[in-house]
Amino acid sequence: MKKITFLRTLLVAMCALVGSSQAWADNINATLVHTASSSVAGTAGTFTSTVDAENEHVNNANFNGTWAAAAYAEFSFAIPAGHSVTGATLKFTGLGESRNTRNCDVMYVNAGSELDYTALSAGNANVNLAATIIQSVTFPKGATATKEFTVDVADAIRAIISAEQSYIIFKFTGNPGGGDLKGKGSSVAPTLVITTADASSTTNYTVKFVDASNNELKEAKTYNDVTIGSSLSAPAEDETSFVVGDKKYIYKSGNETITTVADAASNVITLIFREAATYNFSLKSSLGGTIASGTGVEGDNAIVGYPRYALVGSKFYEAAATNKEYRKSVALTEDNASVTVTYSEKATDVVYYTEGEDLEGVTVTTASNIPVRASNAKAAKTTEDIELVTLPAGKYKFVVGCFTSTSSFSNLAVKIGIGDEILESEFTNVNLCEVTSAEYTLTSETAIKYLADGSGDNSALDYIYIIKTGDVTEVVPGSNATGFLTFASDFALDFTGLNTKAYVVTEVTEGKQVKLEQVLKVPAGTGLVLERANGSTEAIPVLTGEAETIATNYLNRGDGTTELTSGYVLVNREGKAEFAWSGTSAKAVVAKNQAWINHVHMAPALQIVFGSETTGISSVAANGIGADKAVFNMQGQRVSQPRKGLYIVNGKKAVVK
Repeated sequence: MKKITFLRTLLVAMCALVGSSQAWADNINATLVHTASSSVAGTAGTFTSTVDAENEHVNNANFNGTWAAAAYAEFSFAIPAGHSVTGATLKFTGLGESRNTRNCDVMYVNAGSELDYTALSAGNANVNLAATIIQSVTFPKGATATKEFTVDVADAIRAIISAEQSYIIFKFTGNPGGGDLKGKGSSVAPTLVITTADASSTTNYTVKFVDASNNELKEAKTYNDVTIGSSLSAPAEDETSFVVGDKKYIYKSGNETITTVADAASNVITLIFREAATYNFSLKSSLGGTIASGTGVEGDNAIVGYPRYALVGSKFYEAAATNKEYRKSVALTEDNASVTVTYSEKATDVVYYTEGEDLEGVTVTTASNIPVRASNAKAAKTTEDIELVTLPAGKYKFVVGCFTSTSSFSNLAVKIGIGDEILESEFTNVNLCEVTSAEYTLTSETAIKYLADGSGDNSALDYIYIIKTGDVTEVVPGSNATGFLTFASDFALDFTGLNTKAYVVTEVTEGKQVKLEQVLKVPAGTGLVLERANGSTEAIPVLTGEAETIATNYLNRGDGTTELTSGYVLVNREGKAEFAWSGTSAKAVVAKNQAWINHVHMAPALQIVFGSETTGISSVAANGIGADKAVFNMQGQRVSQPRKGLYIVNGKKAVVK
């Protein structure tokens, strides 16, 4: 053994004399002690651990949440006395997952930590050892795809040796969706090769970072244990841009090759950096125009959000997501750099579209995963109801994009008001969720609102667009127990041949009566009294031809908001329909689909007259009319078996049901 040591010493001396870089070196194959993994799936705190498995799971580094997993590989080694580590290479194989490529951080566990393999073998251990990152690698996409990685771990080995530790534990973890480390139980288990050399044959060199005036910009780096006589330059990573204070510096020149000598102070490489420029950038649309613009620092990447949809005139377009994100990276390699977002035509008959953050009165939110999932990388929350648009009568579908961080699939947290109704659709995805409503038929002008109820960072409006699916061809009025109700419509209506009868008020008499006359084809917005069986669902067709000219009509259409201080409204008084004076302490508000009589105060109530016949109309059943009662129709003809409708029974007007 002494003879070998002497020979090595002699060879080192000879190499130094001739300037050779081939100094004596040893390659040490470290021993793989164990591989292991500790992971948690969908339920935080429920861990699955393995030891020496074929696959050790790698996933999210955040062990405080869910979907976390760290894999470990422990090696033991022995460094010959008097030797320095000149290099170390870790090789391992990563197994991908089906959806995407995933980043994995390769780290070494800080000195002094150990793994309890007995606990890990039990299958439910929570292990998350503190570690220092070495390098990040990318696991391949595909559930069966593997890739071999080679990582320089010399500095990690040196750090462990300086702590007088003869083993090292490598840790592997990354972002959600990771993959697996091929473990000790596989045919491609991790390997670690350490290269050493006699300390007398090695030296150090220094890399300095200065500006053009030779001002030192940041602390110099020292590289240890390089072989004397080596020809080398600074590693490529030392040419990487860096920031000092609020200034970024970019490599300019100086990375020349040197030949190392024994005197470490003479081994210096000086890298010269310049201050980065400020560049303008923009994100453009393939439809024309600029989506966003700004300034950034040379060499950086500006991350800019873009809307998922665009409504240009009557055409609607959609842009594809960029890896599930609605934002682009603009590389600032030159001034006025730009990237274009491509939009393709999507749907027709879209009559309204807005991004949530574009609404007046909302609060823009970028909480949680909104920047990486939401359209335009933003969403909106509100503390008050926000009116979006007022739609004319027609048939519509509503498409709502929202952000939600809840994992329970229930009704859409974002509430959209459609008149007095609330759109509540089932969502099927966490983060960005898009739902399409059933078809809504709006028979009058209707306000659409983003409601404050439920709104927040975890329930935010991303966007909404509205598709018109058709026109209204018929309307269905309500009903009233008296058989009479007032009605007004956005459409011209045709009552020809229907069971439902329509009347206008042509006169309000001094005898405290209102005179009704039947109409068949009426213009849009006409105030009407309808004679309609209680519970009837008969639809009234929208008039396609010419409406009748109505010379006189005391019925006004309601506006849905104004309290009446005068005029008469239709009421049910003890089963009979009559018009009652509205100017009481309880002010009436008449809806837009109802009507009221605009007339001065004559009496608390006005009776209804059909032509010259007065009412006080009652409601009777056909089977309740005895044979001794005379029944006439409105044309004065006696009827033996009355059907549903308006009749004179024993001299009084009555509705037969």
